[in-house]
Amino acid sequence: MIELVKKEDYTKLAAMIVYRGTDQARKWKDVCNPNNSKELDHVKSGSDRIKKYLGEDFKYTHKECISETESEGTWHVLILNTTYRGEQKERAFAFLEIKGTFALGDID
Repeated sequence: MIELVKKEDYTKLAAMIVYRGTDQARKWKDVCNPNNSKELDHVKSGSDRIKKYLGEDFKYTHKECISETESEGTWHVLILNTTYRGEQKERAFAFLEIKGTFALGDID
C-alpha cells in the first residue's frame, strides 16, 4: 500500500481502500471502484492522509496490532509510531477484510 501511495497509483490503491459512499449494499463491504470519479477522489484523499501521517520519508515503527469487532465487521488495527512535523505521534490504521484482502477503512 505504501509503495502505491508513493507512486500515486490511485487505480491500484482503490482495491485497498474501503468503500464508504452512499450505496448501503456496498458500504463497509466493498472496496473503491477506480472508474468512479467520486470513489477515486476518496482514494486520493486517503492517500494524502497516509502521506501526511507518515511524513515525506514514510518512516514509522510498528507498535502493535489489535482486533475489534464493530457493526462493520472485525477491524484489524495496526498501531504505528510516526513522526509528524518533528513530533512523535501514534497513528491507528484500521483495516477490514474484504474480498480476501485487507482494505484500509480509517486512520486515527
